[in-house]
Amino acid sequence: MNVAVLIDARAPQTPRGDVDRVFARAAQRLLEKTGESMSSVEVTYGPAGATTSDIVTRYLAAKTAATAPEGILIFSNDATAHSFGGYSFVVRGPAGFQNRYPSPRGEVGGDAIYIAVVEFDHPYARCGYNDNLVRVSDVSIGGECFNRPGTPCVAKGSAWVCSTALADLYMDSDYFTASTIVHEFLHPFGINTNENLDHYGTPACMARTGMTSAQAADRREGQLNCGLCPDVFARFKHR
Repeated sequence: MNVAVLIDARAPQTPRGDVDRVFARAAQRLLEKTGESMSSVEVTYGPAGATTSDIVTRYLAAKTAATAPEGILIFSNDATAHSFGGYSFVVRGPAGFQNRYPSPRGEVGGDAIYIAVVEFDHPYARCGYNDNLVRVSDVSIGGECFNRPGTPCVAKGSAWVCSTALADLYMDSDYFTASTIVHEFLHPFGINTNENLDHYGTPACMARTGMTSAQAADRREGQLNCGLCPDVFARFKHR
């Protein structure tokens, strides 16, 4: 899948070397999970736009069916990406565009361009923050730390994280960001229109795969699968 990488002007302007490194990690993760490749066709800094959808619209305005990418990765720290780490949506390509990786979900359409919006430096397993992402506690509050309030927080870089998550795969920030990129690009290939049901370990995923409760609760397995139900990966295929 060919991908254009856009760095939102409102977000930190991540150095090109860091962008290339993490994108290469994401491409490797996608190859490991699907057998399919992903390559960046261009990296553009500071495209104008009030929203991510506006950025996409303006970017695609200069593209034709022959020059439009099959996916667009936007590094942004807009409110949704900042809260959740990333999200995805699809847009229609220019007239005549056909994606070489059509989703099996009919409503997505073969002319879809897949959009993944990711916060590049999103911290994994935040601890002690309120709804405005201000640190207010030395222990986890609300649903933090896998819904275990009172878990001690520890410093990691500029963030405070759950002490119980330090050995997780996602504590490697490159691995976490790369896995988030794959996760968001593959959401349109899931089975459910409610895409949250395609997350790893959900009851719907367990029912489809025969996953046990212990397997569903295994964070390492979930992270090895980019947070997606394992049966999603086979649906990403080159036409």
